Amino acid sequence: YSVEHRSTDGSSEKFGLATDIGCITDTLLSELSGADSVVIEANHDVEMLLAGPYPYHLKRRILSDFGHLSNEHSAKLAEYLAEHGTKHFVLGHLSKENNYPPTAEATVRAALTDFSDITLAVASPDMPTRIV
Repeated sequence: YSVEHRSTDGSSEKFGLATDIGCITDTLLSELSGADSVVIEANHDVEMLLAGPYPYHLKRRILSDFGHLSNEHSAKLAEYLAEHGTKHFVLGHLSKENNYPPTAEATVRAALTDFSDITLAVASPDMPTRIV
C-alpha cells in the first residue's frame, strides 16, 4: 500500500506500508519504489521461529508466501527500496515470540550500510514507537 501527497508548491512525498505480505512480489516493489518513507514488517527470525513454541502448521504458514516477512527478507526489501530512493524505514509487526527488535534492526541495518542518510527505527511489539 502506498500513498503520495502533493503539496501546493508541487512537491510530493510518498509513504508506503507493507505488513502481512508473506513474500516480496513485483507488485509490491512497484508500489513501494520511490517511497520516501516506508513501514515494512520484520516479523520473525527464522531460527527463533523454528525453535519456538508455535505448532508446526502455524510455523509453516508464517514461513509461506501467505505468512510474514523474516528479518532477512525485510533486509532485502529495504536494500531494494534504498536503491530506489527510500530514506526512512520503520520495521514493524515484530513477533514477541519469534524476534527481538535489536536482531531485526541489525539484520536490516547490515543491508543498508552502503547508503547514507538512511534512518531506521524499529517498532516495539508491545509499546508505542517514537515519532519518526
